[in-house]
Amino acid sequence: MVLRQAVVEGAVELGPGSVVHPLARIAAPCSPVRLGPRCVVEEYVCIETPVECIEAPITAGADNRFCVGCSVGGGTPAPITIGANNEFGVHCVVPCGVTVGDNCVVGPTVVLRPGQELPDNTVLVANGGGSDAVAGPDPRRGASSATATVSKRHSDYCNALRAVLLARSDQLLAQH
Repeated sequence: MVLRQAVVEGAVELGPGSVVHPLARIAAPCSPVRLGPRCVVEEYVCIETPVECIEAPITAGADNRFCVGCSVGGGTPAPITIGANNEFGVHCVVPCGVTVGDNCVVGPTVVLRPGQELPDNTVLVANGGGSDAVAGPDPRRGASSATATVSKRHSDYCNALRAVLLARSDQLLAQH
């Protein structure tokens, strides 16, 4: 679901239950952007493939959350591959060429390096002058995944809101 005031341009594929919040931007001028099911793209997030017509897609699996002001793409054109059940913190930067496994957390303000690879269950936090990697299972993530639960609740809310708005618009049209 793409909410009003969000910008989605070009070859963008959103999986079922995915939500793009107002003021978010997803642009695929040459290479595609593919987000799996139940992804959440919050306000002021920018996900953008390079404008150069080079094969540099951005592909993300299911249940990813891109928090406010996060930037995905930019730099030297290269594919970005993101697994499932990841969280990208407020104002973090994920440049071209990055590979992220499953169940990772890229903390607020973390700036990844082009070509950086994050194995499954990696947690990155900013330490003021850069990023510290803490590899290993994140105790907040398990089979019942906190991110997937939040994404599902958010998706359910948006679907209910859409149903109410559609019903109301049908009522208004019937009156005229």
